[in-house]
Amino acid sequence: MSLFVREKGFYKSFFWLTLVIGMQNLISVGVNLSDNVMLGGYSESALSGVALANQIQFLLHMLVLGVCEGLVIMSSRFWGAKDLGSIKKSGKHRHAHGHFSQYCVMGNRVLFPA
Repeated sequence: MSLFVREKGFYKSFFWLTLVIGMQNLISVGVNLSDNVMLGGYSESALSGVALANQIQFLLHMLVLGVCEGLVIMSSRFWGAKDLGSIKKSGKHRHAHGHFSQYCVMGNRVLFPA
């Protein structure tokens, strides 16, 4: 069994998917950075408020991204086994978990503001 895949198409697809995920993270970090830069000269309290909001957004982002990527790995396993019903269930779980996490964080911030 070889460590590397011999199909060149696999590496092309892998590269583009990795690039898209990296760009998504770069945009997210860039928006947070621009908030900090814009409010850095305004006041310390505004900057600390943005820093707190960025921490909450980062937590939600990592939580949802981690669980959804784990479910994508499970879906690829089901795809290899040709089990399409389980792929649909996995997709439902991804959406449900994403919405649940979002509402939990939003409810936490509404009920317990920083």
